[in-house]
Amino acid sequence: MGRMAVVLITLRLLSDVATEEWTMTTSDRKAISGSCVVIPCIFDFPSHTYKAVHGAWFKYWYSWKYTIAYSKDPNYRMSTFVGRTDIIGDLEQKDCSLKIDNLRPEDSDNYYFYVDVEGFDDHTFTKPIQLQVLDVPDRPKMLLPGDIQEGTLAHIICKALHTCPDNPPKLTWSQLLSSSVSDTIESVDEISTVLTFNPSYRHHNQIVHCTCVYPQTNHRVFNSVTLSVKYSPRNTSVRMTTGKGKTISLSCSSDGNPAVHRFNWFKISEGNVSNLTLSGQTITVPYGLEVEISYYCVATNSLGSSQSLPVQIPTEYGAVILPESKCTQYQTYIICLCLVQTNSTVNVTWALPDGSIGETGSDGIYEAQSVTNSSLMTNTLTIRGGKLFDGINCTIADDEGGRPLQRLLEIQSDGRSVGMRWELIQKYGLVAAGGAVLLITSPLLIYFIVKARKRRDKPQGNEIKQTQKANSTTKSELTSVRPKQTEKCVEAFVTRAKVNQRKDDEGLEMKSNFHPNSNLEGNLYENYQWDQDLVYTNI
Repeated sequence: MGRMAVVLITLRLLSDVATEEWTMTTSDRKAISGSCVVIPCIFDFPSHTYKAVHGAWFKYWYSWKYTIAYSKDPNYRMSTFVGRTDIIGDLEQKDCSLKIDNLRPEDSDNYYFYVDVEGFDDHTFTKPIQLQVLDVPDRPKMLLPGDIQEGTLAHIICKALHTCPDNPPKLTWSQLLSSSVSDTIESVDEISTVLTFNPSYRHHNQIVHCTCVYPQTNHRVFNSVTLSVKYSPRNTSVRMTTGKGKTISLSCSSDGNPAVHRFNWFKISEGNVSNLTLSGQTITVPYGLEVEISYYCVATNSLGSSQSLPVQIPTEYGAVILPESKCTQYQTYIICLCLVQTNSTVNVTWALPDGSIGETGSDGIYEAQSVTNSSLMTNTLTIRGGKLFDGINCTIADDEGGRPLQRLLEIQSDGRSVGMRWELIQKYGLVAAGGAVLLITSPLLIYFIVKARKRRDKPQGNEIKQTQKANSTTKSELTSVRPKQTEKCVEAFVTRAKVNQRKDDEGLEMKSNFHPNSNLEGNLYENYQWDQDLVYTNI
């Protein structure tokens, strides 16, 4: 009843004035169907001697009075209110508070209070209180400060309807960075809690939820607000694009709330910084000459400023082939990347030993493509057929006849297919000549295979007993697998001897010298099981 005490003290302060009149202080209430409501009430009467104080609450139905609670006789009330209503206030202390349990929608009505001061007089207060019973509780109210600024603590208040002291609702907040929540506070007809946080740009446009759960009725309602946090400019940067003629366009961008209202530009030349008179978000500057020239911008709003990193202006030509450009040799093709950093339109030409191709195109052997993303131009050349080259030239030139730039792209092996293919030929003594291969080690391999079979089929020691007990014999299945066709290499057949039963004590150790971890692309032995299979080749 701590909450009721607060309520009554508040009402008593409002009416704690000596009077010679009949007075009553109360307020209209909202409540939830299935819950309870306490209607706080304070009354007073003219000073006079009396024996006792009795009171009653009633309502009208048409012109008839129907008592819902009577302090002198608890059984004297409407049948629909029996066991649900009670005057919980101390009438001797002039407290006429009423409680109604298990509210029903039809309980929405106007209610009046009658007081009988025994030995003096009785009085009916003509001003009623209005009770509204809700099927569903209202959504919580959320109160935001008028201005949320980065670095200054902010508070959000969440309020919800609360009329039943025995079963207060529970308020919860959604998660918010750098925040804390106060204990709930109960007032006359509300329960509230406060969320405190330190605002930053990360909170801007975030949605904060407050949820209220009523345990007695299982109602769950919520509300939300979107934060608007004011912060100084950040993430300031300069974007460089090609302008008309021999010029470059520089655009300054920045994030701030309120929005940036001023952009200032600065030039760095030979270590000296000068403030330009240009102040727009986008400016146009000429290409650099022999010295390095850089520009940066400063974005400003009402809360502060932010500076970008300097951007270096390219020379008059305005394009460069990046050192990351390279060619890679694979088993059946070559891929070349020519990476160009440019702020102007350039043409790319690939120079090959047997001719040249333009910037884009495809003839089935040579395929060239070009993709531009901002100032980075990625040029790709694919050469099919496994031809070998010492190097390939990438040349760039602009449309206005500027001096061309050229870089020789050395061809690097991918470290797998080319080296491993020659290693395989050396290990197995294969000599490639015009599409025919002579196997010079076939007799030796066949000898070891036959010997291994005999050793495998011969049971030894305890294995004889185990074999007899199992009543089984050792079998081998030979399956032929056609490997993938490799360019200008002899077509080979790989025969696999699959062992169906366990190996003997010595184990079956004959394996290919080709190691499974070599990751050879286009592996001739891709179906080979390294721990069990025997491999040999046939011409």
